[in-house]
Amino acid sequence: LADIARYGLDGEIYNVCSGSTLPMSELLRQLIAASGCDISVGTDPKRWRPVDVPRLAGSHAKLTALTGWTPKIPLPRSLADTLAWRMDAGAERMGCR
Repeated sequence: LADIARYGLDGEIYNVCSGSTLPMSELLRQLIAASGCDISVGTDPKRWRPVDVPRLAGSHAKLTALTGWTPKIPLPRSLADTLAWRMDAGAERMGCR
């Protein structure tokens, strides 16, 4: 992504994303699976806000046009790699490891 620094325009936004939507519950499920922890999750309907956006997806079209970049790494692997990186970087250890 060094091409963004080389060819990108000042003030422009370039999304690094898949362009797909995924429910937050599924993202959380995949992250918990990557952690190897037994974590239970619940929701509190009182905390939901009417202004919450039900679906949101980014577009990598501008980044692809600029650099030719396209997403190739599956989300579960990205989540596992990011979690491992943070754990190796000294993030607070979870009690389940």
